[in-house]
Amino acid sequence: MSQEMCFSSWCSWANRNRVTGVGAKDTGGIYLWARFDGEPASGPARCDDENVIYIGISDRTFKNRWYPLDRALRNLMKVKPGSRSARYIALFGTDTLHLYVAVLPSYQLGQAFMGLGQCSLLDLKPTQWVSNNFLDEVYDLVLQYVERRLLLMYACSHGRRPSLNEK
Repeated sequence: MSQEMCFSSWCSWANRNRVTGVGAKDTGGIYLWARFDGEPASGPARCDDENVIYIGISDRTFKNRWYPLDRALRNLMKVKPGSRSARYIALFGTDTLHLYVAVLPSYQLGQAFMGLGQCSLLDLKPTQWVSNNFLDEVYDLVLQYVERRLLLMYACSHGRRPSLNEK
């Protein structure tokens, strides 16, 4: 029986590089940012949680994707107007005490897509067994599909996009 693949638990921004899925196998995937006044609920993070402020995708490591925000928050780089970092700072200042992350690693999505696991967010599967070369060919499409689905799920639940995903 294959296991359900889902987001990691919420992890504080300060400990983001220790979140499950950001270890040696870190090849990116889908990630969530949220702000909580207190401790977030235990268990897997939910993409439709009202505290979610960003739903993102990374086809490289999570660490590399999060690096620009970290540098901007520590005033180590000039922030580009209109960037995700600029929007975060405009809305929340440089406070990271309430910022949390959760991840759904790409290798788990790949396994679910190939039928080696389950992911309720990924309802499309190849009609027959295909090689890993096929997964390499469509990997970016799988990530984009799941990211867009999560954004739509959030918007349907809250009548808007997450604050940092606004147009």
